[in-house]
Amino acid sequence: MYLACILATALTVFSVSSLLTQQDSPPPSDSAAQAPPSTPAENTQSPPANQTQPATQKEAPKKKSPATAKARKRRAHKPATAPGEPRKIVVHQGGASEPPAQIVPGITQEEASHQRQNAEQLLTSTETNLKQLAGRTLTATQQETIGQIRSYMDGARSALKDGDTPRAHTLALKAHLLSDDLVKH
Repeated sequence: MYLACILATALTVFSVSSLLTQQDSPPPSDSAAQAPPSTPAENTQSPPANQTQPATQKEAPKKKSPATAKARKRRAHKPATAPGEPRKIVVHQGGASEPPAQIVPGITQEEASHQRQNAEQLLTSTETNLKQLAGRTLTATQQETIGQIRSYMDGARSALKDGDTPRAHTLALKAHLLSDDLVKH
């Protein structure tokens, strides 16, 4: 069994090495092509030793070709600016602050002040509701809802600071509705 495995491996090595030499060398003469191998023992010992040496010698030039291919692919980088030309100056974040854009430009001053007062009342009412909930034991979903309420409240406060009263009113209303729902249940 062991001898059979060795012979099979030897035949495989011989056939692979012969294929490599056939690809690298010119076609053999008729006498060499017609001569069949006499025994597997002869195939394992002499041909791989003779044929692997020319294959390694021919592999060396192949290894040089990828290195030269890499050298061909490299390109010289152009200089960023030509000497004597002025450099580009980049001003980050615009250099000057712009007022926040209003999404709804048609709102009057009176409506804006009314929405501001309304948002502030909703925020204080929501705070009162959250204080009532602080004494209770809450489930995981109720705690997530409280996190969402606080997020809405923070957004409403920042919108009030930015002067975006419609957004502040909307966020404060959402927070208030969620807190009312939690207090009732």
